[in-house]
Amino acid sequence: MVAGVTAQKLRYVDITITKPWRVRLSRGNGYPLSPPGLDVQIANAACYLAQKLLVLPERKPDKQAKDLLYVHDTLLIFAHNLEELGVLWKDIEPGLHPNTLRTLARRRSEILTSVTDPARNAALMAASTPRTDPPSAERLLATCRSGLARVFG
Repeated sequence: MVAGVTAQKLRYVDITITKPWRVRLSRGNGYPLSPPGLDVQIANAACYLAQKLLVLPERKPDKQAKDLLYVHDTLLIFAHNLEELGVLWKDIEPGLHPNTLRTLARRRSEILTSVTDPARNAALMAASTPRTDPPSAERLLATCRSGLARVFG
C-alpha cells in the first residue's frame, strides 16, 4: 500500500490490451453521453478468454467458479463467430511468449478435463440466474472444451 492506495499485480493483463476492440458509447446505445459519444477500447473476446483461463487456477475458489461461468457465457454469446475469433487468435498468437502459450494449453487441459468444484459451483451459479436452461457442470465443461477448441485450435 502506498499513500492509502492498494494495488494488485494482475497476471497476463497484457493479453487483454492486445488488438482491443473499439466501441462507441453514446446516448443511442444507452449511455447518458452528449454527442458524439465516447470511444472506448475493450479486450477482444479471444484475449479475454485466454486471460481468464491463464489466471483461473490462481484465483480464490469462488472467483474460479465465476470466471469459469464467464468463459462459458462468453463462448455462448460469440457462438456464431467462434471461427472469426480463431482467425483473430491466430493473428495474436505469434506475438505472445511461448511460455504463455504453453501455460494456456496446459490450463485448458487441467481445467476442462473433469468436473471439479469450480465447475460444479459455476453450474450452481448458472442455476441461480433466470436462465431457461442452465447447464450442468458436465455440459458447462463440454461447451467450454468445444468453444475454446474452435477459438484456440
